[in-house]
Amino acid sequence: MHDVAAGPSCSWKPSAEPATYDCRAAELRLPLWSQVCRKAAAKYHGYQPDLRSLGLRECNGTRAHAHRMLRQLDGRTVAVLGDSHALNLWCALTCWFSSAPGVLVERRDQPASLAIGGLANFSYGMTHVEDGVVRSRVAWMLPACYRSSGNRCGDPTSMSAHPTTECSFSLAEKLAAATENAGQRVVLLSNPCGVYFGDPVLRAVSKFMRANEMGAFAAPSNLLKAAMEGVTMDTAWRTSYGQRASRAAKVLARLRNGSMGILVESAVPHFAANEADLADVDPILLDDEGSYGRFTVSGGLWLHRVARMPNASAALQAYRIARPAFSSWKQSAGNFPQAIAFGPASACGDDTHCIAKHRTLLARSCAPRKGGSDLVDWRIATERAAAASAGITTLRSFEARLSRFDVHPGLQGGSNSLRSVFDCSHSSLVPGAYDGEVLALASALNLEAAAQKKTESAHARATRSGAGG
Repeated sequence: MHDVAAGPSCSWKPSAEPATYDCRAAELRLPLWSQVCRKAAAKYHGYQPDLRSLGLRECNGTRAHAHRMLRQLDGRTVAVLGDSHALNLWCALTCWFSSAPGVLVERRDQPASLAIGGLANFSYGMTHVEDGVVRSRVAWMLPACYRSSGNRCGDPTSMSAHPTTECSFSLAEKLAAATENAGQRVVLLSNPCGVYFGDPVLRAVSKFMRANEMGAFAAPSNLLKAAMEGVTMDTAWRTSYGQRASRAAKVLARLRNGSMGILVESAVPHFAANEADLADVDPILLDDEGSYGRFTVSGGLWLHRVARMPNASAALQAYRIARPAFSSWKQSAGNFPQAIAFGPASACGDDTHCIAKHRTLLARSCAPRKGGSDLVDWRIATERAAAASAGITTLRSFEARLSRFDVHPGLQGGSNSLRSVFDCSHSSLVPGAYDGEVLALASALNLEAAAQKKTESAHARATRSGAGG
């Protein structure tokens, strides 16, 4: 479906034909898409049991139509920069456009001025043909993970090797220079890797869990106090990201005169947490509701309680947890899988008979968020403020994403293995999932077209006035 209606608020409705964002089934027609996106599409597939088939019907007063948007992008190169979330966005958008009637896709040479660094020197080219007439041509720069030296798309940190320090900024600056010096017209969508700016409580608890074996981990009566002792607790992490977002917005603002920079809003996570665990922590030191930080700290406190129970040794063996260490990338055998703290056996405590009754120990579904859309996450607020200050737009998707806890992968791979990664941050490419981003892009293109029309009208009036004088 390529005609998505929208109104002043975001509303998801059941859809018999939701928009397509996963093009693995079209591998023969779209081999280059498959090469770039196949691994990521499988890794981040939607494995939650409560996945719903929905389409976005109302959001921000916008209507998205693929053919019109391709005409607005005609003659330009689209680039999407950032981390693994940016790769998923590239895959979703290119699949959606490629699925529109009359759109032909080919591997196309890239202008020399856009062949940056080790990036492949060809692009994902789209041509819309209607009644034998070419209506538009658009080139999509291949993601940073798809290089001439090899394809790493879908691997950890494959899009940006240093997300907390670099985050593809050098690429963004070179693209901005190409638009200024070489006359290239580029639409650049970029996120400053905001998900990597974690709160100090998360850092302290994570460090404590990874540094200690189970006995030392269970020893203190107050885990938070022990973990946070000697650790600076301040808001520098938020200030640092504010500076990062401002820097990104200023680079994007350099894309003018037929080019455009769009600041992509950070992901909206839906991790579970026991909020009572965090009641005594200053909220300014914690990430927002649904965050990986709250999930990890709350899960660690659950494990700490179990580890101090009378039958802890037998219970931990039943849970198959050998150590409090964990990984958000790739779990090792015996590590603590945080999702177990929110799984069906989590209420069993140290009751091994209760634990044994559960065939599945891990949570499989992400958690709905209770907060309303009138209060955006701090990263989103930071990004919107930076974009407004720089005079650019954001790919505004927070309101659309807020209620969609079900479109995350959940357990990556759909496996019940305790080594599976529980992912409530990335978006899967399931039907309808990226409707918000498509509508946001349509809105940005419409705003650009309106501003251009206003400028042209003002120029025409000035010309007539000069001629009359």
